[in-house]
Amino acid sequence: MKLRIYRHVEGEGFVCLGVLGALSLDFEEKQREIGSFAVSTTLKEPVARRVEMGDLINVQDVNLNLWGIIKNTREEQGACFTMTGEDLKSILGQRISTVGENGFDTITGSTEACMKYFVDKNFIHAVNPKRNIANLINAPDMGRGTLDDKYMARYKPVLEILQELALAQKMGFCVRIDMDTQQYVFDVIKGIDRTRDIFIDVMRNTAEGLVIEHDCYNLINVFYATKSGEVLESQSTTIPVFEENEPMGIARVESHTTITVDDTVIDIVGDMKNQVLKMAEDFKEQNSFTVEMNSHYQYNKEYGLGDLVTAVERRIGMRKTMELTEVTHNWSGLGYTRVGVLGEVVTNQFEKKVQKGVV
Repeated sequence: MKLRIYRHVEGEGFVCLGVLGALSLDFEEKQREIGSFAVSTTLKEPVARRVEMGDLINVQDVNLNLWGIIKNTREEQGACFTMTGEDLKSILGQRISTVGENGFDTITGSTEACMKYFVDKNFIHAVNPKRNIANLINAPDMGRGTLDDKYMARYKPVLEILQELALAQKMGFCVRIDMDTQQYVFDVIKGIDRTRDIFIDVMRNTAEGLVIEHDCYNLINVFYATKSGEVLESQSTTIPVFEENEPMGIARVESHTTITVDDTVIDIVGDMKNQVLKMAEDFKEQNSFTVEMNSHYQYNKEYGLGDLVTAVERRIGMRKTMELTEVTHNWSGLGYTRVGVLGEVVTNQFEKKVQKGVV
């Protein structure tokens, strides 16, 4: 593993400050959330004393090229030096979406086009040039996701917009650095279906320890959605939105949300429902595997972040298609380990309507 420290210098690009010897390093990759990292070293390392907030770390290993932004440093007893920070997606959390003349910003097109629209408008070609980030570009649009997506926003964090659009289509996104062009590059990640080739199965020695987790802390299964913009309660439109079967009794968990709808659409209520069904993905019961991956399969060659794999737990007779949503890499004196989080793949009600040609 090679760990280098870089600094972005205006007019010069990404300047390498030197190689850093690390005692330990943890780096999280996440498909839609911001990943974090922690590096432990000593002040005997010359480059450690040159580190400033906002400098970049670059971790390279077999099939790995990870970048992060340093956001905290800590000295202990004058010898131990720790750096922590986040991956380059954290840049996307620094802007909110602006609005148009009608009070909100609306975009239609493929999911990828919608995502790159909000990046372009708020980071690359913003009306206020001071909002732009130098050397940030969008990767070429490949039209990934549904071809007829739509999003409306009003002063909303861009990161949240990207997460909602990506989650509804089981996609991810990233910001990487192209050293050849000296640019930050935003791109959409669409996982590959590897369920016929990659089996996460402790009994077959394709993985190590396995933890199965079921979580309903954030469960909401009925949303009362109100169309924004009305002054009087009597004029407002509020509808209940839920999946196929309406929950009842103690199993019913309610919440309220306000939805911005373009008044030019033909089916306002249908548009409200579709927006809520996308948003509801964040509030479902979560079922996940946490598994220590071994060297049976080569990461970023035979499988990668966002891919669909087959997870098997023979003790309970389980065999499921799951999505690799997180990977944590650890380097220490004991060697290298890699832990993955697999999320359950469930087709939501909005996707079913799309598949049937209803939307």
